[in-house]
Amino acid sequence: MKERSIREVMAHLDAQVAHLQERETWHAQQAAFHQEEQTRLAAELETVSRHLESLRWAAGLTLQDLAKTPAGQEDLGSKSTPKLARMVDKVLADLSPDSRFGTRWVAQEVNRRFGHRLRHPADGRRISVVLRRFHRAGRLEQVRPGKPHWEALYVRKT
Repeated sequence: MKERSIREVMAHLDAQVAHLQERETWHAQQAAFHQEEQTRLAAELETVSRHLESLRWAAGLTLQDLAKTPAGQEDLGSKSTPKLARMVDKVLADLSPDSRFGTRWVAQEVNRRFGHRLRHPADGRRISVVLRRFHRAGRLEQVRPGKPHWEALYVRKT
């Protein structure tokens, strides 16, 4: 073990004190910088949070407005992909439960009411598919089966 003189020990301790004072000063400066940064970021966070909350509020209103469909304005599809089942359902909803109907009459009524929403007029074949699906689902009762020379007749189930 090397022996040191008091002067060497004191010089070493003086160097340590100077180094630690320098580090303390540097960290104090960093603390002041970080405090300023924290204050700036807190203000920016508050501003951005208010903007986000305003945007969420506006988006919520917009989504509520989009979710509302005006009375009688059910989604019936576009001209390129009309929702014939919904159109047929609306037509059948206005019939009395004992009314008999066939595919030609339903097609005429769909074209009359919703023709402006169709790219091509609804024909009996497309309507027949919808009516058969309703029949299989139990929503319609078949009064007379269809044959090559006459159409099937249906009545609404009550």
